[in-house]
Amino acid sequence: MLSAFINNTSTRLDTADLPMWRSAGLKLTPEGFVCPSNPQHPDYTPENAMPDDLISNALVWLLQKLVNFIAAGDDVPETLSPQGLGIRQQELLAYWQSLDEQFRIWHEGLPLSFHATAIRSPTPNPEDPRPGVEEKWFPRPICCTTNPTSPPPTPSPLLNPTPTIPTNRSTTRAQLAL
Repeated sequence: MLSAFINNTSTRLDTADLPMWRSAGLKLTPEGFVCPSNPQHPDYTPENAMPDDLISNALVWLLQKLVNFIAAGDDVPETLSPQGLGIRQQELLAYWQSLDEQFRIWHEGLPLSFHATAIRSPTPNPEDPRPGVEEKWFPRPICCTTNPTSPPPTPSPLLNPTPTIPTNRSTTRAQLAL
């Protein structure tokens, strides 16, 4: 996935092959959303709950979809849309909104083990005006790697919430640098 992101190409695994991802252990709805693993979630069912490592794998799957989206955004031919949003760009925008929803659903379905069990706020230092760093402890190391206690890990921080689909490679890289 990292290689695909750096080289601005699609990932090697097909993120649309839901049977493959289900056989790898991901619990997905028929629509392709990650099933919630939090017992307090209204759509929770015990048979669809995943262990922590598979929940992290679901995030990797979603991130692969995001990398593929970025790569596809650069392949819009200028002849399709010389003056604005064309059909292909509208499809990409709809897919962007779907990605945002998939990340939101994944985040809302996280079990309590993915939330910090202890938080220590920084002690203010009158001699140092810089803000301190908040410390967070998680029950298991794999749970802190997704850091879900910050704002939900959505594609929105990477690009604008409703992006203008770029028509050349430099535009995407410029948007990612923001």
